[in-house]
Amino acid sequence: MTRMKSKSTLYFAWLFIACFLFLNVMSLSASIRVNGALKGKITDLQGKPINGAYVYVSSRQMIGIQYYLTKKTGDYFFWELPAGLYKLSVEAPGFILATINEIRIETGKTAYLPISLEASENEEEKILLKPLPLLDSQSPHLSYVIDQDLLSHMPKTRDLSGIMQFIPGLVPEQLPVETSASINGSSVRETTAVILENEINDPLDRKIINNIHPDSVEEVEIEAAAHPVESYAGGGALIKIISRRGANQAGGQLNFLGSGGQLADSLWSQDEINRMNQAPAIKEKYNLDFSFNLGGPIMPDRVWYFTSFQFDKRSRNTPFSPWRDPSNIIYPMYSWKNKNSGSLLHLSSQITPEISASIFLSYSRNKQNIDPSLISPKTPETATTSYGQSLFLIDGFGHYVLNPETIINMFFSFTRNDLGRGLKAETAAKPRYIDTVSGYTWGSGPYNEDITSNIFRAGASATRFQSFLNREHELVVGAEYENSVATISTWKENNLIYYYASRNPYYYGQSLSPESGNLVGQGLVGFYLASSNPGGLSQKSTIHRLIFYGRDTFSPVKRVNLYLGLRFERMQAGLSRLYRSYSSSLSYSVGQDLVRPIYGVNPYTSIIYSSWDNMLIWHNFSPRLGLVVDVFGQGRTLLKGSYSRYPDHLSLSYLTEFSLGQPAGYHLFYWYDENGDGQADRNDTYRLTSEDYRVHLNDYFRQRIAPDIKSPLTTEWVATAEQQIGENFTLSLSYISRVKTRLIEDVLYDPESGQEWAAADTPDDWWIPFNTVVPGAPGSQYEDTPVTVYFPSQAAPALFTRLNNVSQLKQKYYGWQLVARRKMADRWQLLASLTLSRARGNIGLGRLATSAFTELSNSPNSLVNISQNSALDLDRPVVARIMGTYQLPWDIYFSAFFSYQSGAPWARTVTIVPPDSWLEDNQAQNLPATIYLESPGSRRWPDFKRLDIRLEKSLKLNSGTSLNFGLDILNVFGQKYWLEDLNDGGYWYPQGEGLSTGLRLINSSYQKILALYGTRDIQLNFSLRF
Repeated sequence: MTRMKSKSTLYFAWLFIACFLFLNVMSLSASIRVNGALKGKITDLQGKPINGAYVYVSSRQMIGIQYYLTKKTGDYFFWELPAGLYKLSVEAPGFILATINEIRIETGKTAYLPISLEASENEEEKILLKPLPLLDSQSPHLSYVIDQDLLSHMPKTRDLSGIMQFIPGLVPEQLPVETSASINGSSVRETTAVILENEINDPLDRKIINNIHPDSVEEVEIEAAAHPVESYAGGGALIKIISRRGANQAGGQLNFLGSGGQLADSLWSQDEINRMNQAPAIKEKYNLDFSFNLGGPIMPDRVWYFTSFQFDKRSRNTPFSPWRDPSNIIYPMYSWKNKNSGSLLHLSSQITPEISASIFLSYSRNKQNIDPSLISPKTPETATTSYGQSLFLIDGFGHYVLNPETIINMFFSFTRNDLGRGLKAETAAKPRYIDTVSGYTWGSGPYNEDITSNIFRAGASATRFQSFLNREHELVVGAEYENSVATISTWKENNLIYYYASRNPYYYGQSLSPESGNLVGQGLVGFYLASSNPGGLSQKSTIHRLIFYGRDTFSPVKRVNLYLGLRFERMQAGLSRLYRSYSSSLSYSVGQDLVRPIYGVNPYTSIIYSSWDNMLIWHNFSPRLGLVVDVFGQGRTLLKGSYSRYPDHLSLSYLTEFSLGQPAGYHLFYWYDENGDGQADRNDTYRLTSEDYRVHLNDYFRQRIAPDIKSPLTTEWVATAEQQIGENFTLSLSYISRVKTRLIEDVLYDPESGQEWAAADTPDDWWIPFNTVVPGAPGSQYEDTPVTVYFPSQAAPALFTRLNNVSQLKQKYYGWQLVARRKMADRWQLLASLTLSRARGNIGLGRLATSAFTELSNSPNSLVNISQNSALDLDRPVVARIMGTYQLPWDIYFSAFFSYQSGAPWARTVTIVPPDSWLEDNQAQNLPATIYLESPGSRRWPDFKRLDIRLEKSLKLNSGTSLNFGLDILNVFGQKYWLEDLNDGGYWYPQGEGLSTGLRLINSSYQKILALYGTRDIQLNFSLRF
């Protein structure tokens, strides 16, 4: 009893000391696990633990040798092992020296290897040929590894998106693949990527930076679900990119890839091109990629280095066809051009047997003549902006073995991302024109913009292997601090925006001027809030995150492991003090005449806004519970289950999108062209729309966030069965359930009454229902559809909004995922995945849908025909990927990658404009309402499938040098992915309430082909390895 009490005291004393230690390390954070681990038990043939056994491991991937001396439990532990193949040896007095070779360690996984020694009086060595573990029987986490064999042999593009396409359960926002993607039902903003500990998501919109070169990557772990408490992930997947390291033997690689031009083949026939609403699918003009890697020892068995240099340039045509604007100006076709360059240095060292350290440095630059987000079939080059980006990463990591049972990790990381967008010189001083009916934009691009974002992280964690109640516990405690800062500066000499309707500058046609009483053209114009001078509007937003966590992993009974973890997060976000200088003279004049007399502020004059440091403060506790059952006790058949809750990763765009400065914001005005010249000027009349300009007053602005707003929350359940078959094959079947609630949206709010009024049943009759019957397009299969839409009354408050949790919004995902993996052995390898799932809810998973600034909570019309069981935008019931390699004779490798996914859901929409007589009789405002005519997911676009292959040959020039040739064919069978736009959409102008007669303007692209993907590409690869 006394013995048990002393052990119990030691157990809780360790927890207290560890928590005290890390509560005082306020500037440190928990590191992302970028290595693997090996643990087990040393026993004799009767199963009795051996005390004093000497265990040591070695590998070409690791500097020096690690060793461990077992105690009376016989357990041994090796933490922070770089991915690779290891040799383990065990020796103990009176026993044969045992050696096991080719133990595979993978990133983020713990291999469990029990060893039984055979007694012997003689000194002899025995090579044990026991089955080696491929499954992680120590943790319930669901993860997959794309190792070097897959990275080096699979056909792919030379960027991060080319690697991400292999991930099980991945659904990209745009086909065939991109870094903006959902994985197993998470939103695209929740997919996080890191290089070592450096996050490479843009802190503003959470988009993953794509210019990561695969030649510098050792392997990639995808932490898909059931994240550990120390994980950096939120409710989505964490993609961990592991950089290559040096070695004791120097070596390098020179690589070249060429594609495009004559190596790219358009698959569209002339008849199909004639039916298209845009130019043929995008085709590469040229793509040239060079890289050089070099690694080796600075001091053998002490300091290693790895360095990499990369340069590529590419060009492709865009989907824009020659077009003539309403002023008869012709805009020609144009091409997109891109240049990338980058370098990195990775130093690894073993300072003493107990202390190891590494540092990682990377710098890359990207320059594009056109911002790719503005490339469109309906946007000429002069209405776009240029795009430039630079990315700097630094990461430092230290590992200290305090004693055989206690390990301490410390690290810091810093990421700086600079991004600039510049207007085209020939149109920089012109207004921007937008035709809301045809979709064309012309004139200038949106605005000039400079963005600088920094992410600093630092941290420490401690791992303790502690015996308690005759059970071995793996205890981990840690703390994390993160500081994310983004500064946005926007400017535009001419901040005017025209809104056309079918090439007509008068959006509302002809009407009586409220000033002169004459019949004049009535239009709609806007003015960006951007300053007219560089540096005249600069907004800084900041997020501070402080995290503490702890977990215990132990085996309460034989063959069962329990995982108990708890994570606490404190997040504080705010905006800095803001100074904004004058905008253009016309917008200043309109603001002085119309806005200032009513609201006491002119949004287009010089103004100072005070800082708001505590805009959002969230405190979250996140439990992580897991169970692993080793069914037969051999580590080859596992059952896993987990329950987790994840608070949302806050995006800085929440802050900048509704800041007082609103760097990308604008206001709309009714415009009456008194002189009939088609140009908005000071001689014309302007009137306010229903916007609420009190948002520019500090007291009202601080009402734009609900006082009790909470972090969105994802609740996750995962169940997995894993089976190892033979020495190299594993099979897993997982069920994943994710439900996201407390979603945040920009909700209509009346500051005077203190009530939100986006719902149709809001008191005071602020919404007036209008019934109509929308006819289908002539000659179509669509029937007439009765709908009820709502328009705000003249008595309704001005359109003021605030951020708040919306209880009616929800995202739900339920999926089964089967993954088969065979490691490269006996000349072949395989990775195959099949995901069957349902993504349901009433708020999408895409980037725009999850921005918190959609129209969903701005009127009752946003949820017409949308329920919590509607198919989400990235719902794909079936996603399948199969890839593999076979080594043919004469060192020839053949690899193939096949991908398939169900088509995207869609539904018909329409914009309803009520008749003027009804608006006047009912005292309603004329705000056209866009609604769904049917539930999203009622229809689907065609399925997508593609086969890529690679054929490569290696020629040995001497014992250490080889020349490799590769040929990739992307889209071997020439699959074309195209959509025939069957959404008749457009506008409906009914003659009266309840009628099916009126004017129906059909969507201009109706029954046209939208070409999304239709090329066959050949890539030539050459590499010299030495």
